[in-house]
Amino acid sequence: MREYAVRRTPAPQAMFETFGQFIRLARIERNLTQARLAELAGVSRRQLHQMERGANVSLAFLVKVAGALELTEVPIGFLTLRAATAATPALLAAAKALAVMRNALKQTHEASVDLECAAEELGALRARAAEPGDVS
Repeated sequence: MREYAVRRTPAPQAMFETFGQFIRLARIERNLTQARLAELAGVSRRQLHQMERGANVSLAFLVKVAGALELTEVPIGFLTLRAATAATPALLAAAKALAVMRNALKQTHEASVDLECAAEELGALRARAAEPGDVS
């Protein structure tokens, strides 16, 4: 039997505080003020300030700020968000095609089982029809 490590999910506030600190450090490393980063990202300086202090933000806000900082990875709690690569659309298309193929395979298997059952029933009917004295 497999044993799984239990990973505690960080409290939402702690998760966003850590994320805010990460963004703040990335901003400072690039010698950007909050006002300049907000301008580059197309967000308000007030929202940026709140995010750096641990406020919850939308994914759209996060994408704008990460894009302005040219970040390819952003840690959020125990998750790491990564920028899509050029291969991402092809991978998504392949995953979709695989799901379609799995569904088709499942349907083919179900049809095969139905066909086997029908063949067994037909065999049983033939056997009964071949019995002498059967008037049914």
